[in-house]
Amino acid sequence: MGLVAYFDEVVAYLCPPNTAPTPDTRHLLAGLPCGPITFARPAGEGEGVPEAPAIWFTIDKGNPRLLTHAGFFLLRVLSLPGGLPYEREASHGIEVLEPGFTLTRLMADADDGEVVRLKGKHVDLRPWCLSIEPGRPGGRRQRKDAIECAVRRYRDHVEDWGLTALLSPKGYEAMLKGAFRMFDVEHAMHFLRPLGGEEARSIGSKP
Repeated sequence: MGLVAYFDEVVAYLCPPNTAPTPDTRHLLAGLPCGPITFARPAGEGEGVPEAPAIWFTIDKGNPRLLTHAGFFLLRVLSLPGGLPYEREASHGIEVLEPGFTLTRLMADADDGEVVRLKGKHVDLRPWCLSIEPGRPGGRRQRKDAIECAVRRYRDHVEDWGLTALLSPKGYEAMLKGAFRMFDVEHAMHFLRPLGGEEARSIGSKP
């Protein structure tokens, strides 16, 4: 229920007329700890975390990791069908759904023939810390494969879990696809700058 509420709040916040209040982080964290996600809390302003807001979280007994709100929401939605996430220590990665689906790879939307590396510390999984490079990936599965897998798993279990009335398989699929879109929007907004900024003006000031 918390994830459904958070999704609706983000959609209302992002879509015109853009008059909705900021989404409530408490909905994003509702029901935690749960399963492998053993800890989660917002990063505090005094913690020296640049480009906040962000979420600290742990998988099982692993090290604390850092995600944006959109990244953590995506992790939670991918976790709804059950099973993983779990930490793959050899590559400092987090896998979701089933082996081969790596969270950072899904967030970066890497293609075959591309690998995703972390630019800084392995604890920071926010989008600007992900680098897509040519290479042979250990996990080749892409977003479309993850969506198909997650929806199939959710459809197989939704009646047993008693969630059909709250979130149907069709509704879950829409929320998962929306979670990827939200992540991409958040990622894009970090890099977008007006063309009339200081750099553009200085470049255009001389022939």
